[in-house]
Amino acid sequence: MSDFVTLSETRPRARKAHTCDWCSRTIDPGETYRRTGQIFDGRKYAWKGCQHCEAFVSTCDLYEWAGDFGLGPDDIDQYEPGDIFGARCLVMWRRKWRRKDGTLYPVPAKAVCDA
Repeated sequence: MSDFVTLSETRPRARKAHTCDWCSRTIDPGETYRRTGQIFDGRKYAWKGCQHCEAFVSTCDLYEWAGDFGLGPDDIDQYEPGDIFGARCLVMWRRKWRRKDGTLYPVPAKAVCDA
């Protein structure tokens, strides 16, 4: 059994480009993202997640769906949405939250997608 400990959690504004650990999208400078310091299997590392993925994961209860072993990109890719909001978010996640012209989709919000 692996030990998983969260040491810190912040939401800084990026000063340089980072990579989201859920969707592999580049988090652009000026964008706010979630950064957690963690220990897993005796190793310390930083986990970075873009606002889009964080909204998707929290709104669709993906943490509960994935169980106690954490939530990674493979888990999200295998997610089976139960509603249209989840299905739309999964499509946008697979597109790395970018439209064909390269602009970002808005951060998902359930009220917007249900309308």
